[in-house]
Amino acid sequence: MPKIHINLTRLLIITLAAILVGYLVLVIYVYLNQRKMIYFPQPLDARSLDAAQATAINFQDISIAADDGTLLRGWLRTDSTSTPQNLLIYFGGNAEELSYELVEIPRLAGWSIALINYRGYGQSGGQPSQDKLFADALSIYDHFAKRTDINKDKIVIMGRSLGTTVATYLASRRPSCQVILISPISSMVDVAQSHYPYLPASFLMQEKFLAINYAATIKTPLFYIYADQDKVVYPALSQRLAAAWLGAQSGYLAADQNHNSIMQDPKVWPLIKQHIAQCP
Repeated sequence: MPKIHINLTRLLIITLAAILVGYLVLVIYVYLNQRKMIYFPQPLDARSLDAAQATAINFQDISIAADDGTLLRGWLRTDSTSTPQNLLIYFGGNAEELSYELVEIPRLAGWSIALINYRGYGQSGGQPSQDKLFADALSIYDHFAKRTDINKDKIVIMGRSLGTTVATYLASRRPSCQVILISPISSMVDVAQSHYPYLPASFLMQEKFLAINYAATIKTPLFYIYADQDKVVYPALSQRLAAAWLGAQSGYLAADQNHNSIMQDPKVWPLIKQHIAQCP
């Protein structure tokens, strides 16, 4: 009998050791591959570009040199007969290539829309990272704010999903008259922890995207839209960011929509138009 007891103890120790080793392997894998789990750069081939530009109207090709010399490329879609033009700067999700939005974003009468792809996305050079995306957002804003055909007093900053963290950072560093966030993220740490509660996300993550820290400094009015069926960015995370916002904030909960379908809610764009019209 003692022999059986010893064998069971050894088996338990071996099992626990195997679980621990497996957990450590998982932690190391996540740590080393976290950028691949955050960014999904989308290329833009010539055929797709031609198709988008053939359908879009009133746009300019834009190239912006980032601080490190990396070339960021995208478009300015104009819908304004007045000069200077009001401007909405849009930052997309982690798998969003913005030539698609040349056509998909509805016409916003009196507003031009800046659609500049993240580095590594579309025809923009370089590789994405939190610090680079934040720095690039400043370069994009400054490029347009310096143009004489842009009304720097009427700039709206808009982001979706990952882009809400970039938009929030930018709004904490540059003036705007409205901030519009779609499926806003309090932080990438919160997103990771909500999906992988068994991992020490705060310890592991280098790309933290702590939007909630920047939100607490922003006086610009916020309008945010989130989906009740979102399984990527849970509604509670969007509400957490809004609760931290220093300035006035209001939200719209898109019923029966998820992370990908949220923009299909028929009320979304009319509400966005309504809020940007409130720019003084």
